[in-house]
Amino acid sequence: MKNLIITLTILSIVFFTSCNKKNNNIPLVKWTAQLPDTSKTGLGFELLQNMHTIVLYDAKPEMGTYSHHPHITYYDEVIYTMWSNHKVDEDAPGQRVLMKLSTDQGETWEDLVELFPPLDHVDGADKDGKGRRTQCANGFAIVENILYAFSEVWDDGGDARHAGQGRLFRSIHTDGTLGDIFWLRKEPARLIAGITVIPLGNPELVDKINAFLQLPENELTWDFRYRTTDIKDKDGHQLCEPTPAWQLKNGTWVKIYRDIGKPVSHFNYASFSVDNGKEWSVPTKTDMIDGCARANAGTLPDGQVYIISNIDPDGARDPLAISLSKDGLSFDRVALIRNNTPEMRFEGRWKCEGFQYPHSLVLGDDLWVIYSVGKEDVQLTRIPIKEVINL
Repeated sequence: MKNLIITLTILSIVFFTSCNKKNNNIPLVKWTAQLPDTSKTGLGFELLQNMHTIVLYDAKPEMGTYSHHPHITYYDEVIYTMWSNHKVDEDAPGQRVLMKLSTDQGETWEDLVELFPPLDHVDGADKDGKGRRTQCANGFAIVENILYAFSEVWDDGGDARHAGQGRLFRSIHTDGTLGDIFWLRKEPARLIAGITVIPLGNPELVDKINAFLQLPENELTWDFRYRTTDIKDKDGHQLCEPTPAWQLKNGTWVKIYRDIGKPVSHFNYASFSVDNGKEWSVPTKTDMIDGCARANAGTLPDGQVYIISNIDPDGARDPLAISLSKDGLSFDRVALIRNNTPEMRFEGRWKCEGFQYPHSLVLGDDLWVIYSVGKEDVQLTRIPIKEVINL
């Protein structure tokens, strides 16, 4: 057994090293399916069959006409969803996080819950800037049989993500009630006049949750204090919003990033880890088409890896597609989840049409995909896994 472990470790290191030697010329993660054809409906790809779509949030002025950054998870026979919500504008002061849950496998849904209330006065983008605070939905984690929700907080304007203050967290109890809100940090956050003051979390619990979130399969999308604004490729090209990592058969972990560099390449960048996420390779450009939006990734019950993303080479966030790989490296099949996006109904900062920022959940025989529509509505599509596997 000891010799086997040593052999596997050496193979992983050799694989990692060889990838880094080659990555100047060969993408680490490959698109081997047919290329999108912008002259055809749906870029030339077919829609998956037997899907069912649910409207979780239908934007109205009284509740907020901006919704985005959705997440989904499952715990103790309940499906939980969350997303960012604002009266009008993206990442403006007073943005909050909403939650909706289902106790019957998605057949019916409970009323909306304000998971993380506004941290600042609710104002439009015209009053954003220095001294203002906002937050966005940043997902769930189950740590020692307790479900926690997270929001990511930053100051000084919606586009000032270098001014990250860290994460807020709270527990979600099995009866649907919510625990108190705490900072997931040990030192006090910046104090701003008129901004809600939130206590620090218990240091032992903060350490425990942070250790859990550092594992490659548990990383959250945003980390505005550190990771999100610091990731660059070997040429200094700015990247953000990594997918959840997936594991290859040899134990290597893989994740892909969105490209936000200037000029944007419209391709994803891939990073590898052979030491269970302690260190990651410098991201390198792949030929996976990047619609310039957050993508999502996961593993199906049969071991196939999927990526859900926008695949328009011109950067449109329509259609929303799923790409499949048997080995986690070569993505050779593609099908559509949604296409033909409706027009936006409301104005707002940074809003655009499309089926955007997907997040997913494998549950029983189905793949659930949550996404925003035009950064206004939030919808959830239930896909029979057999339809995906049989592509």
